[in-house]
Amino acid sequence: KVLPAPRDVRELSSSFFAGTAGRALPDSVAVLVTGRDGVPVPEVEVAFSVVAGGGGISPATAMTDAQGIARAAWTLGANTGRNVLQAGIATVGTATLEAEAYADLSTAIVEVLDGEEQEGVVGEPLPRPIQVRVSDANGNPIRGVTMEWLVPGDASETGYFQVIMPGPADNLERLRVPPSAAGQGVPPAV
Repeated sequence: KVLPAPRDVRELSSSFFAGTAGRALPDSVAVLVTGRDGVPVPEVEVAFSVVAGGGGISPATAMTDAQGIARAAWTLGANTGRNVLQAGIATVGTATLEAEAYADLSTAIVEVLDGEEQEGVVGEPLPRPIQVRVSDANGNPIRGVTMEWLVPGDASETGYFQVIMPGPADNLERLRVPPSAAGQGVPPAV
């Protein structure tokens, strides 16, 4: 059986993806290999390699199927930001795919930087503002987080932080964080 020679390799549907830092994209990435006149070419080895952002790809090489498509699973790097993957054929060239890695909201860690262990008068500002940092387990900052300090009605209880995570309005995640746990940078309780 004689197969046409590969002439082009390109992304199949999109060259840009988005996902959680340190995790695999939900769908595999795919490239299309074509010959002259745009005809898909089967049985061509495509090499995948991560060129920016860290992470990994599996498998590192894949054969095109009967439709000329080669697929691989892409795990993004642990840091937020741009990730770049190339898929290539030595005699033809490469296709470049990009992904944006976002912080992992499910591993949110609240760390109090300043303002703990203060006393104040009800209705008056505290002497020092409470400053917190919210990040994921990889240390990536989580932006767009609303922090509230709530004081229960019972004077015997200690106040706590309520973290309102970014997301769709109908799916806000509210986390209760006691001040002692928040100060240690531990994950909040849901």
